[in-house]
Amino acid sequence: MTRATDRPPVEAEDAVRDLIDQITVRVVDGELAAALDRIHMQSLPPATAKALTARAKVHIDHDDLHVHPRKTRVRRAITTNARLGRENLPIPLPVFAPIAVGLIVIFSGLLPDEVGLLPGFLAAVAAAAVLESGAVWWWIRRDPLRLSSREKRLVQASAARLQNYATAGPALFELRTVIVASRLVDSIRALRIWNDPRDGNVLDQHTVRLDIDVQLNAIFDHAADLADVRGALGTPDQGTGAVADAARLALGQRYQTLDEIGRALLGRVCALWTYREDLRQLQMLIDAEESLQRAESQDTAIDALLVNAAGDELATADVGHAALDVSDIRRARTLALMQLHGDVVEFTSWNDPSR
Repeated sequence: MTRATDRPPVEAEDAVRDLIDQITVRVVDGELAAALDRIHMQSLPPATAKALTARAKVHIDHDDLHVHPRKTRVRRAITTNARLGRENLPIPLPVFAPIAVGLIVIFSGLLPDEVGLLPGFLAAVAAAAVLESGAVWWWIRRDPLRLSSREKRLVQASAARLQNYATAGPALFELRTVIVASRLVDSIRALRIWNDPRDGNVLDQHTVRLDIDVQLNAIFDHAADLADVRGALGTPDQGTGAVADAARLALGQRYQTLDEIGRALLGRVCALWTYREDLRQLQMLIDAEESLQRAESQDTAIDALLVNAAGDELATADVGHAALDVSDIRRARTLALMQLHGDVVEFTSWNDPSR
């Protein structure tokens, strides 16, 4: 990868800078939010991003990390007719199940004679409540839309990291840089050589399959840190005097340092662009090799077709001769029929080409 002291190749740097300059993100049309959301999803592990996507389909906001359908279903309440002041008293639905079990035990006569009704009822309710709590806990824990504590921390950290981008706006160089890196990773994942196991073996056998998720997260982290410092520095003071001059000089020096760090970050994105282009070239080479192999593998079939073509020529001649014979027979039978009816005086006169 490109080190902080290295300059990226001119072709790669020009291409990446062109991509960065082409990024136009408009806040009013929701493009900034969409771009930040895409970066947010890419910075998360695939399983977490998949869970967030599924949660969004059931209209669960990304900020409601502690909400998931099964927990909501368990906490669903029914309103009784009892009133507490001016409000109806809500009773959670799961509370009724243990009480119903206790009543069933009492009225079905399942209690031993030596056990009183009240102790037996309470024991049945307690046992049913324990079993219900364990079953509900097990059911909630296995909700596919539930986020673990670690996933919640990752989502919160990613959201906090993107906050500076949302505050600074779409003109921020770091934001446009990470958008380009995000799109480069998407284009790498779309390559057939990256996804096809047959072609992918080439990358795995030669250990050239890059962990693009790690690279992308590193770019996100560095860009976010750079944006943090750039935002903390602020803009130079427009005042006059020695102190204002010294402040502007100090800020200018630090901005130069940030620019150097930004070039190092740009070099990493350029390396990602170069990797993408090399994968494309390798894909085209593999496609050309497969095309050549397909052509060579059909030589035997083509030879067989040539033999068949020669047979077709002979068959064509035979069919042509047969067609002439049929034509002669037809003419002869037509002539005989005409002579029979007296339509023709002499055979030679009808068959004479000069007439």
